[in-house]
Amino acid sequence: MFTPVSYFFYGLVKNCLDNGLTPGYTLDIFATNLFSQFILCFTRYGWYIYMIVPGYIGWKVLGYAWGYLSAASDKAREPEAKIDPKDAKKMAKMERKEQ
Repeated sequence: MFTPVSYFFYGLVKNCLDNGLTPGYTLDIFATNLFSQFILCFTRYGWYIYMIVPGYIGWKVLGYAWGYLSAASDKAREPEAKIDPKDAKKMAKMERKEQ
């Protein structure tokens, strides 16, 4: 399981560096994969380190969902724009003139 993941993310990191970009998350996943593989040579707890990746992805997705839901609820709570009394009188006069 580690070999295809390592190969795939190594290719992504290499591609980013060839294009002059920063590898970012791909380098993090590649390093986590290699580190957990190294720890698994000595103990079973390497799998817990490997679970950091899906845990982080879930945390980011929940953060985006929470931000989206809170922004939508903030828009629903905003009161409608209050009309100035002077503007209301002007609008009433214009409506009377049109009739």
